[in-house]
Amino acid sequence: MSITVEDKHFLEQIGCENIIELALHVPTAYEDTTLYTLPQWGKKQAILVEVRSSQTHNGNLKVDLYCENLQMSLTSMIFHPKPYHYATFKKGAKMVLYGVLERTQWGVQMVQPKKIGKIGEILPQFSSKLRADSHQRLVRTYVTVANLMKEGLDE
Repeated sequence: MSITVEDKHFLEQIGCENIIELALHVPTAYEDTTLYTLPQWGKKQAILVEVRSSQTHNGNLKVDLYCENLQMSLTSMIFHPKPYHYATFKKGAKMVLYGVLERTQWGVQMVQPKKIGKIGEILPQFSSKLRADSHQRLVRTYVTVANLMKEGLDE
């Protein structure tokens, strides 16, 4: 498979000249979006939640949630909320959030969570100028046994 002109530009942005160099560009971390039934305190994890209520507090958005996979209540704080945050965190909305769960004196919290669309994946995270999804797409598309063999590697 030949590399498209657009993808050649992406490869240049991450400092790779060919598919072998892309294959050797190893992840710096991994994002695990598995829904666990026990909290992973102090670590990033995915949680399935329903919004119970939300309110503005000192210019920030405070959201009260019920986590279905952990069967617990928690609070989330969104700093400098944008209009889409208010639309996303409406009472009754269900979604999967990704962030760090912490126990505090005020209860369980997840500060500045990220809403994600897919669960049950372990996604590589790269240190690069590209967005994570663009970098992952390049690897999925071009780092194959057939393409590496075309570059001169033995099977």
